[in-house]
Amino acid sequence: MWQHGQPGASVINTAYSPTRVWTTRLGGNYMHNMDYGLITPEFDFSDYSGLSLRFWHWVEAEYGVDGGNVKYSTDGGNAFITLGYVGDPKGVNWYNVNASGRPAFSGHTGKWVYSSYDISQFDNHNGPVQFKFDFFSNHAISFNGWAIDDFMITVEKAPLDAGVTNIFLPVITVPEGNTFQVMVRIKNFGKDPLTSIPLAVQVNEGMEIQDTWTGLLEPGAAVNYLMAPNIISPGYMELKAYTKLPGDPYHFNDTAYRQVGHIGIQDLPAGPAFAIAPNPANDLLRVTLSERESSGPVQFILTDMTGRVVKERQEHVPEAGDVVELSLGTLKQGVYVLNVISEKGSSAARVVVAR
Repeated sequence: MWQHGQPGASVINTAYSPTRVWTTRLGGNYMHNMDYGLITPEFDFSDYSGLSLRFWHWVEAEYGVDGGNVKYSTDGGNAFITLGYVGDPKGVNWYNVNASGRPAFSGHTGKWVYSSYDISQFDNHNGPVQFKFDFFSNHAISFNGWAIDDFMITVEKAPLDAGVTNIFLPVITVPEGNTFQVMVRIKNFGKDPLTSIPLAVQVNEGMEIQDTWTGLLEPGAAVNYLMAPNIISPGYMELKAYTKLPGDPYHFNDTAYRQVGHIGIQDLPAGPAFAIAPNPANDLLRVTLSERESSGPVQFILTDMTGRVVKERQEHVPEAGDVVELSLGTLKQGVYVLNVISEKGSSAARVVVAR
């Protein structure tokens, strides 16, 4: 039986991208006479082309006897057909041996390895497609088995393709009736540079609130954007932010979600990915960044307890441990939330201003 979680076997004991994987057994060797499949959800490829299946995996199996392969089904899972063969030119690192008469990943990789397969045979395919990671073993020797991580299906890049990948603000619950702004991260997934991207946000599936980002966003680049409209908070919020780029054929990567329930200042993590001093502060706050936050441009956004942005600044911080000084001279005494946002993520902490 396949298991999902943090691996802890004798050899396969780490995930490729922490902390969880799918594996034949999280804490030991696979069972004898195993023939089990890990089946994906159904995919609809009717509007997509240039398809490629990709994943990272770690194999520890009796060479030439036990192993695993990938299968596909186009009839709702009634029948699965093996995808490719040993030496298939459509694949990268695709099967290394015929194990017990089946093309398979077998033997001992000793580490995480990358494999991919050109599945353009399903370009614009009408009807659902499923995949199955099938592992089999005999009655004798067993090892840690087969672990799968970062499974994905990619599509050919379109000239125009943009999406919201994250909602950074608000962080804590905005009191009902107060206004707030939404900060999103927009990415250009397409081939062409973009100079204007229409955006929309919905609160609790209500009225669509629109805005437009303008600037220059090169292919593969991303930008953080504080949307202009002030939104009235209903208290509990389920936020949905998305792009509405004309000519964008792919909508699976348009939208990001964030739930801001009953999250108070006391619910912020005690150990954010940066250090602040002094706290309470008077006129000056020193922020020391960790390695996680220090790659590329970093945004510092201070909001009050109603979610209103009171200070915003962007810096390029080349090294971990660098200190950025933020002036607090114009702020009233009170409690605020400092949000530090970079290309690697976001973190927040409480800041007290004392006069």
